[in-house]
Amino acid sequence: MPGDYYAVLGLQKGASADEVKKAYRKMAMKWHPDKNTDKKEEAERRFKQIAEAYDVLSDPNKRETYDRFGEAGLKHGAGGMGGGYQFNGNAEDVFREFFGAGAGGGGFANLFAQAAMNGGMGGGSPFVFSMGAGGPRFSGGRGGGAGAQRARETALPCTLEELYRGARKRAQAANGSTHDIEIRPGWKAGTKIDYGPGAAFVVTELPHAAFTRAGNDLSLWREVRPAQILTGSRQQVKTLDGRIIHVEFAPLMLWTEVESEGMPVSKAQGHKGKLTVYVSPLTAEQYGAAKSWMTIAMYLIGLYILFNYSGMLLPLLMVYQLVKASR
Repeated sequence: MPGDYYAVLGLQKGASADEVKKAYRKMAMKWHPDKNTDKKEEAERRFKQIAEAYDVLSDPNKRETYDRFGEAGLKHGAGGMGGGYQFNGNAEDVFREFFGAGAGGGGFANLFAQAAMNGGMGGGSPFVFSMGAGGPRFSGGRGGGAGAQRARETALPCTLEELYRGARKRAQAANGSTHDIEIRPGWKAGTKIDYGPGAAFVVTELPHAAFTRAGNDLSLWREVRPAQILTGSRQQVKTLDGRIIHVEFAPLMLWTEVESEGMPVSKAQGHKGKLTVYVSPLTAEQYGAAKSWMTIAMYLIGLYILFNYSGMLLPLLMVYQLVKASR
C-alpha cells in the first residue's frame, strides 16, 4: 500500500499532468531494481509503489476519485469506479509503457536515448547471437521476425556501467530456462542473445543519472555559473569505470569533445567513442523546456543584463552555439 500517491512521487496535490510525468520519470529511474542491486528488496517495493502512484495520478478519472475519496475510496469503488481500482502489480509494464517500449524486443532501451537526445540510440544495427556448441555466438543483423516471435523474447535490462565495462547476468527466459549471460563491453540496446525457441534475450539500456548515450558516444550536461562561461572553467568528470578526468573549457565555450572517453566499440577492441561535455547556466531539464526562440531570446536578454551591458559578443556567440548544438 503506497499511502499518499503524491508523496510517493514527491509532488504537491495540485501538480500538473506534466509534473506527474516528470516525477515518475525521475523516481522510476532512481529506484529501478536493476540500478539498486545492493538494496534490491527495497528498490522493488519502492518501484512498485511509484508505478501504482503514476498509474493513478496520470489517469484523470482515477485521480479525481483519489483526490475526493482517498486511496480507500478509490479501491472500494467510490465516485463511480465500479468494482474499485486494483493495480495490476506489474511495475515493469508501467515502466515500458511510459517510455514507449511497446511490445517489441529492443524498444525498452531506445526510449531513454530518444527522451534525452531526441534522436534514438543510433550507432548502426544491433547484434544477434545464436546458440551453438560453444554457447551463444554472433550471427549479425537485427533479427526481427513476427510479433509472436518477439513476444517470446525477454528484455535484459543493463545499466550503462555494465554495458561499458562488461558484466555477467543470470536471467530467466520466456520458456522458463535460466541462463548466465556475459555482457560484452560496448553492446547496444537491441543486441539479441538467442539460446533457441523461447530463450532469446534482447539487451535494453537503463537510463543513467548523468550520461546519455548515442551509439558509441556519450554526453554529459553540467550546470555552471554564468561567470564561468565568461572566464572558462575546468570540470571534473567521473567516468563510467570510476576514473576522474578533467575537461577544460576556454572562455565562451559551451561544450567540448573528449576523444576515446565514450563507450567501447564492440566491433573494434580497444577503441572508444567520444565524450561531449556541455556547460550552461541552465539545467538539462530547463534547456529541454526551451520550446521556442522566444524562450531562448529571453534567456539571452537576461544574461545580457546580468553581464551589465558588457557588449553583444557573448549573446550573439551563445545564439550561434545554441543553434549549432540543436541541429
